[in-house]
Amino acid sequence: MGGITQISNDDWKLVSADSSHSSDYSGEKAFDGDISTMWHTPWNTGAPNFPHEIVIDTGKSQEVNELGFIARQNASNDIQDYEFFVSEDGVNWGEPVAKGTLADTKEEILIPFNKKTGRYIKFKALNSRIGQPWATIAELILYTSANSDRN
Repeated sequence: MGGITQISNDDWKLVSADSSHSSDYSGEKAFDGDISTMWHTPWNTGAPNFPHEIVIDTGKSQEVNELGFIARQNASNDIQDYEFFVSEDGVNWGEPVAKGTLADTKEEILIPFNKKTGRYIKFKALNSRIGQPWATIAELILYTSANSDRN
C-alpha cells in the first residue's frame, strides 16, 4: 500500500456555509489550519436547524480518497451523522462519497472512500448527538493515497 498524502489547503476558498454565528465562527475557520478555531452555526434562539452544510472550492481538480475531520476542541463533538460529497463543478454532486456517524472525539477522524476526482467538496451535517440545532467543525482535511479503493 502506498503512503497517504495530505492535500494542501493553501488555495481553498469558502463557496458557502448555510449559516455562521458570526465572523469569528465563519466557514473559513473549518480549513484555516488552526484546530482552536471553528466554523459554528448560530446557537441563539431561532437558530436554523439541521441539516447544515459547508461547500469549499479546493482550487483545482484533484484525486482524493480520504477526509480528515477534527471536531471542536473546547466541547464535545456535536455532529452525529454526516454526508460528504466531491464534485468537479460544484453544482452536480451526485451521491455522497462517504456517509456515517462521527465518533465523539477531539482526535482527527479519518474517513476513507473510493478515490474521486473533483475540485469542490461539501460536508453536510445531518443531525446532532447533543440535541441542539448547531453544528461545528474545527478542521476539514483532504488526503490522497496510491491505493485507489479505500472502502
